[in-house]
Amino acid sequence: MKRFTVYSKALILLGILYCSFLAISSCGKKKATEPQNPTIDFNAEILPILQSRCNTSGCHGGQTSADSAGGLAFSSFDAMRQTVGQKTSWAKPLVIPGNPDSSHLVLTIRQSRPAVMPPSPLSPLLPTEINKIADWIKQGAKGPSGKKFPTYREGKLYVANSADGRVDVVDLSMNYKVDSIPTTLPGENPTIVQTHHIAVSPDKKFIYVTNAWAFGHIIKIDAEADSVITRVRAGYQPADIVVSPDGQFVYITNYTIGLSLAFSVVRRFNSQTMAMADTFLVGRAPHGVAVSKNGELVLAPGESSSDCWFIYPDADSSFRLKLWPGAVNPVIGPDTTYRPFGVIFSLDDSLAFISCIKNHQIRIVNVKTREVIDSIILDQVLEDTPLMMAIDSSGQILYVACFKSDKLVAIDLSSKNISYISVGYRPHAPALVADTLLYVTCEGNHAAPYKVYVVNTITKTVVDSIDVGRYPNGIAVLKP
Repeated sequence: MKRFTVYSKALILLGILYCSFLAISSCGKKKATEPQNPTIDFNAEILPILQSRCNTSGCHGGQTSADSAGGLAFSSFDAMRQTVGQKTSWAKPLVIPGNPDSSHLVLTIRQSRPAVMPPSPLSPLLPTEINKIADWIKQGAKGPSGKKFPTYREGKLYVANSADGRVDVVDLSMNYKVDSIPTTLPGENPTIVQTHHIAVSPDKKFIYVTNAWAFGHIIKIDAEADSVITRVRAGYQPADIVVSPDGQFVYITNYTIGLSLAFSVVRRFNSQTMAMADTFLVGRAPHGVAVSKNGELVLAPGESSSDCWFIYPDADSSFRLKLWPGAVNPVIGPDTTYRPFGVIFSLDDSLAFISCIKNHQIRIVNVKTREVIDSIILDQVLEDTPLMMAIDSSGQILYVACFKSDKLVAIDLSSKNISYISVGYRPHAPALVADTLLYVTCEGNHAAPYKVYVVNTITKTVVDSIDVGRYPNGIAVLKP
């Protein structure tokens, strides 16, 4: 009898578990077939709320009322876009596409701040109205015909995220990321594609990006639509990228570290067709590349060869410049392994500055005579490890991202005076938006944040930071 009772209880328990499994399975199937929220139409669903609840007594109705309402006009989507290219008094953008909880508009209509909207004694928006606006922002804050909300009044910042296979687009008016452009093909793993460096065309219509994995790509992007136009194979590990001053050609380096010399090349592509036009053999593992303002000279230092190659594309010729001997490193003595990484011309193209990551110094080359004429030694104790560089409009201040020391270095080229600016973890590349404002990518890691830091070059302090994708490397500015 006891045996039967135990057996019966076991059957009952199995039956309960089976029914529970069916219930869970059916719930899962029901959830999987539930339709997603339909796209919210701004003109049909959002604008009527704003006009009826935010234009009361002419507060946010148009240009005239906007002057006395914080500069915000909600009469149309275009009017809204034109009046929000600045941060609010709370230092929060009015609308952050995809992020309603940080958007000033939502925070105020939720009555969660002292400066609430609509102001008392007017009645607050209904929960359904607030939720509708929040959902619209969560969907990307799109307007009629798919128009994007950001105005880019101050321009755009493009950031290549190595571990995410994408380019983030930052609105410089508000210093926040508003869009992302995937650089991967279907089926590619974004974490291994290594989206690396970026160049802007002279006419500001296109940006070009390298995916620095094995047998990687160049991606050509429409800078107005922020969408990929085409991508082409660009050899093994395409790293740095520049566009010729006339916009006709795109140059990339094949980094090929660890491979034979035969793979270490600079490739030239026709910017219109994106067909490869030329290949130039250079020193082992070229990373940085720079082109002169007349387009007649391309420089490419080879990290594993301690050489810098002078390439004359029209003459189809090249010259190898040894970066040693020269200034002796005061700590490690004479060393022929400089590991040159980045390169940049002076404003008049008479000099070239080459960052050397092993010796922690900047080699200065006379372009005409093709010889090393000077060297700027950085902090040996900090192991500065200089990577990419930028130069200000006066041609007097050179900015260098120093990877291991977590510093941005500002070098006065006249006095050779060096200033150190603490930024984030593992700075990679700087870009000047103005002589007083510099942005620098900091790769970070799983413990440190992945950010672009904004530096005031006068006070030499970080004044803002921008969250971007994982391991940001390349950076480029597109001004209107």
